[in-house]
Amino acid sequence: MAISFTRCPKCGKSYRDDRASCPHCSPPEPKERGRLQRFITDCNGQIRSWLDLKKKKILPQSIIIVISLCIPIIFFHWLSNISNQQIAQPLPKQSYQESRDEKIKKQFSAWDGSHIKLTEYIKGIMNDPDSYQHVETKYWDKGDYLIVFTQFRGKNMFGGVVKNGCLAKVSINGNILHVFNQDEVMDFINGKKSLDDY
Repeated sequence: MAISFTRCPKCGKSYRDDRASCPHCSPPEPKERGRLQRFITDCNGQIRSWLDLKKKKILPQSIIIVISLCIPIIFFHWLSNISNQQIAQPLPKQSYQESRDEKIKKQFSAWDGSHIKLTEYIKGIMNDPDSYQHVETKYWDKGDYLIVFTQFRGKNMFGGVVKNGCLAKVSINGNILHVFNQDEVMDFINGKKSLDDY
């Protein structure tokens, strides 16, 4: 097996071909560290080229561009996390009674306290629905249903304005279950019948 030699271009001395560098110009290099040393040398070369960019003032512009692109991405990621956390938070549990009270409350107008569906029913049977004027509405909670009493004014078939009343049985969800006839309404108004009779 013949050993070949190479002449160093720096110092002019000869050294073996199996060595990575001239032993006279640079420190000796163990064979097992040859790959690591080449990797470090390559990295040093890349770092030097990066530093050259910095010297040319290209690097600050690049950093500004990267930061200006990253800020909106980070902001939208943060914003989506906040909205996800708000959505993920469990709603407070409403008790049965609170839920029931809310259903009852929604049946009545916040404006004048009239029962919304009963008002629609009354206007539907009036001679002149446009003459309807709400006077008062009361209700009694009977457990499974409500008794709702509405007094109102409106024009009769002769054009005279009269005061009248309507008594109805209404579900907890606001649906009209039964409308009592005028005789039953008058008995209620005059106190001949109590709420227990309904």
